[in-house]
Amino acid sequence: MHNFLVKIINNKKTEIQEIKNRYGLEKLKKQALAIKHDLNNIFYDALSSNQLSIISEIKKASPSKGVIREDFNPVELAKEFKKKNSSALSVLTEKAFFQGSPDFIPEIKKQVNLPVLRKDFLIDPVQIYESKIIKADAVLLIKALLSEQQCQELIDTAESVNLDILLEIHTVAELNEIKNLSGRFLVGINNRDLHTFHTDTNNAINIFKKAKSAFPDKTLFVAESGYSNINQLKEINELGFNAVLIGEGLAKKPEILDFFRPAD
Repeated sequence: MHNFLVKIINNKKTEIQEIKNRYGLEKLKKQALAIKHDLNNIFYDALSSNQLSIISEIKKASPSKGVIREDFNPVELAKEFKKKNSSALSVLTEKAFFQGSPDFIPEIKKQVNLPVLRKDFLIDPVQIYESKIIKADAVLLIKALLSEQQCQELIDTAESVNLDILLEIHTVAELNEIKNLSGRFLVGINNRDLHTFHTDTNNAINIFKKAKSAFPDKTLFVAESGYSNINQLKEINELGFNAVLIGEGLAKKPEILDFFRPAD
């Protein structure tokens, strides 16, 4: 694992232990399980249309780019993304390296009626229970950070509290590793190399061609990272991707959202 990722994970392990010490795993589990499941699988359903959907990302900063949005207001951004036909939101909650916060999600959910994906470095069931409690509708699991056993445990935990799952891969090797996992999850194919941070939008295309036939027909596929123009979106739409997740691209070129306007 890249040294930078090691730093993030070590910091995350400290946070996880603090959560367990403060609240206790069983208490959080009980609280999460007690939440009513009136709206099940709304993240999955929001991306199930016959055309490419967009998951608009609410992110203030990243380690590689620094501050992305100087005038950052997560609720106002969410409102703007909803107006511009976003199907769902991805909310960065990692504090130390991305300047995010778990508090963003309940603040957004109070005012914006869109499904929310919690985007963070989730490696322990306690974080899944926390995600349910803060009103997330889905969680991101990054296969590169998880063994097959860990990944299955987190999938099972998320399903137990009715959270949808976006399972992110970066390589063909990771694609092969997730084929045997049970449960329903969306497959996210990320163009950004976790070791070099280099982004190549051909990565998602090449892996998608191998992945499409390897999963059940109802599996949804999400292209992630590096999208900044309409031609890229047209290409992945024609290939058959169900959705695209865009963060920094929306900060630089918000007009990309025009691609997702409903047809007249």
